[in-house]
Amino acid sequence: MLNEVSPSLFLDNIPDEIRFSSQRHERILRFIDEYVYSPDFKEESSGFDELSERDKETVSKWANRIHERAEAFAPQITSYLLSIIDPGVELLDYKLANGTMLHKEKTHTVKTVDGLKRKIIADATLDYDGDYDMAGLNIRDGLRYTIIIPKEIYLEKVDEYLHKLEDMGFGPIDAKNHWVDHDTFWRPENKAKWPTLRYQGINAKIMFPNGQDVFEIQFHYPMEHQIKEGSTRDLYNAYRAVDLKYQNGEFNPEDETVDWRGELQLFRMFLQFTIIPPDTKEMKACDYRFVSRVNRNGNSRGK
Repeated sequence: MLNEVSPSLFLDNIPDEIRFSSQRHERILRFIDEYVYSPDFKEESSGFDELSERDKETVSKWANRIHERAEAFAPQITSYLLSIIDPGVELLDYKLANGTMLHKEKTHTVKTVDGLKRKIIADATLDYDGDYDMAGLNIRDGLRYTIIIPKEIYLEKVDEYLHKLEDMGFGPIDAKNHWVDHDTFWRPENKAKWPTLRYQGINAKIMFPNGQDVFEIQFHYPMEHQIKEGSTRDLYNAYRAVDLKYQNGEFNPEDETVDWRGELQLFRMFLQFTIIPPDTKEMKACDYRFVSRVNRNGNSRGK
């Protein structure tokens, strides 16, 4: 939760550029709380209403298809995952209640149709030169699971669970490691990269045995996941909305005593700094690669 993340809790070697005093920290928390939960807060528009009728039809077709198939497959996938995880490992999804409490609500997340439309439009614009069919075809997280593993067995269990799924007939499995080497990433010479760090953890896109559908698993450990869900979710929403208002000229920097867009970005980097990867001593997490059993004696299919 936001109020549980305090600058006084963390290492003395935090870079000066993202160091927050207690007063600055409290000011950020108040702004996020007042902004995100104010009646005037608006989520970023998807742009759907501005599309042509043909493009609306394409985007809707993919959004509805992905949503319906995710809903249909979720019970079976949930059953498989519950059969392979160990005591002390949790299959869950955290939801925020009024921005203050974390509650375990369900085992999986199916993206809403509106959320899928927003993602398809954004992906088409950024990655597929406006091709909504290609964007829809490449959505891989319509059905997403979160697995929380104790830090001391994190890497061992990620590897074990992915191989168990492969033995059940799932795959190929595209596992990406988003951990950074904490000791090197935050050096001053890497400062240009700091704003690009938006997510830490291991993310796996897993093909169904039917060879068509894909679901996602995010692997986290408890403290890191709590910071991600309880601290950065509202921060991300506030930053996205404030950034959009700056772009639209609705925020005039000359009228503001604080550059809130800059402050929110710096605070996000501060929170990322506080997340220490598992196996810090040997930094094994930063070298993690899933290797398919099929190719373990030859060329790896792991990503």
